[in-house]
Amino acid sequence: MLVTVEIAPTMNSNSATVSVAVPAHDAAVYLPETLDSFLAQDFPSLEVIVVDDGSTDDTPRVMEAYRNRVTYIRQDASGGPSRPRNVGVAATTVTCGCGWSVQDTTYLRQLVPSPVSG
Repeated sequence: MLVTVEIAPTMNSNSATVSVAVPAHDAAVYLPETLDSFLAQDFPSLEVIVVDDGSTDDTPRVMEAYRNRVTYIRQDASGGPSRPRNVGVAATTVTCGCGWSVQDTTYLRQLVPSPVSG
């Protein structure tokens, strides 16, 4: 059951080239580094979707800082990463995207070379 969906108002859903779905549960400590790494990519059409799977830590507060740049979906805890990952992928606006674990903060300097050709 989805309880909150906040769509980043600056995202033009028709223009995203790359979409990343990030499941997060009690991930407040990891989110800033992960999201900052994605948002630092050198192409303008990146869509980042965080699906908060019932976090009890500061994840919702951390996401406030990204509300204009990241789509944030909060749902009841499902007990594992599969449901939030699937919810995130279903929310993407592109035909090709990727899932990312919020703890995977290594090697994010260049996710995809730019420009992405299709």
